[in-house]
Amino acid sequence: MKAIKDYLFEIFLAIISVCLLLLLVAPYWFGYQMQSSYEKLIGSISSNSNYSYEVVEFDRSWFSTHADLLIKSAANQPMFYFRHQIIHGPVYLGLMLEGKSPFVGLFIQGQLLSIPESNHLLPQLFDNKNDPVRIEAVVKINDDAFLEFNIPDVYKTISTSQYKVSGSALTLEYFSLANRFIGELKVDEFLVQGGSVIELSQLLLNFDQAVMQGSVAGDLVVSLDSLKLKLMDQLTSFMQLSARIKNKKTNSLMDLDIDVNAAKINAFNEQLNSLSLGVKLSSVYYDLFAGQIEDQIYSDVEKPVDWHVFDLLEVKPFSFFSEHGAFSSSLQLKSIASGNTDAIDFYHRYNTQLNVEVSDILLKRLYEIVISTFDTHKNDASLFINKMQQVNYLERNANKLLLRLQSKDGKYLINDLLIPYQDFEANLTNALHAK
Repeated sequence: MKAIKDYLFEIFLAIISVCLLLLLVAPYWFGYQMQSSYEKLIGSISSNSNYSYEVVEFDRSWFSTHADLLIKSAANQPMFYFRHQIIHGPVYLGLMLEGKSPFVGLFIQGQLLSIPESNHLLPQLFDNKNDPVRIEAVVKINDDAFLEFNIPDVYKTISTSQYKVSGSALTLEYFSLANRFIGELKVDEFLVQGGSVIELSQLLLNFDQAVMQGSVAGDLVVSLDSLKLKLMDQLTSFMQLSARIKNKKTNSLMDLDIDVNAAKINAFNEQLNSLSLGVKLSSVYYDLFAGQIEDQIYSDVEKPVDWHVFDLLEVKPFSFFSEHGAFSSSLQLKSIASGNTDAIDFYHRYNTQLNVEVSDILLKRLYEIVISTFDTHKNDASLFINKMQQVNYLERNANKLLLRLQSKDGKYLINDLLIPYQDFEANLTNALHAK
């Protein structure tokens, strides 16, 4: 004990020296371990997004590594260089200044640099070398990660459209054991003016997705203070809009459960209140569904819609109120031949159940709005409704009109009246055009 007391200071110095030596040597060893964690993180993000990543530079030194990633779109078009520095663990004292634990597997900080010749919208939108998108990522020793995106404000004209993005922030948390992603996106203001009009304020989007053994499950919640966009050449605005989307995908099939609510909608010089919409899609053929969406967005050629992308669609409820009265409806479309992707027209592919309850005045107004979008002459609303009542396609109950429709095997049961499909089509055409 006396020897320990006599040499206590020397022992203390020896312990400090060993610790310092370990701190000096550890980053070199962590540099080798880091590469495995880095590749795993990049691989997870790549396999769970529509982007691919190519390492074009990886220069490892004792304490840090300089790297460049080439980020490509789903169409394999180069979009960004992610130029970044990777600081090796196990300790990065700089995190203490942010009130975070300094013990990490690695720390990444860098910036996104747009590819000049890219024709993709995102690189053009954030093409600012003086103020690029900056990314910081903390990867823990167990490969969990936290990513933070510092997104600059954007005021830019691209082609014939003007873009404004302000107050944006994105965070992403990754849990390696569950292969789970949790994130949040905030945007104070987003504006597009030109060929189309989109304006939103106070966007908040939260998502939670888990990927395990070929399946994806999770949900997405989005809320907006206001949204304005152009529909059918009319400016439409939504106030206090919120939506939740639950998804589950196994192999090539996906299920979706969507719930949408809006406090107020202004469209076609009308105001709708308390809109509620619930949609359930089962057994969606994901590749066909995604391909059709991509065709509608990016293709210049108008393509017909294929109706074999899902086996079941349920809409319940779809309802709202207006000064002209109330509207409520439910719909079910159930595939006749589940899994059959042969070309079958819409009417013969699905058994249908539709229920509608709408005030007389509101139906007339809805008819006028829809018909006004067509150039060809159609009957006025009162004559159309009278014709539909004559053939029992609409039932009157006080000041409300009711429709109950079921279709099966090419025949329709409308308000308890059995009608062949050809007769239904002829009567509907007659109600639209006859005088």
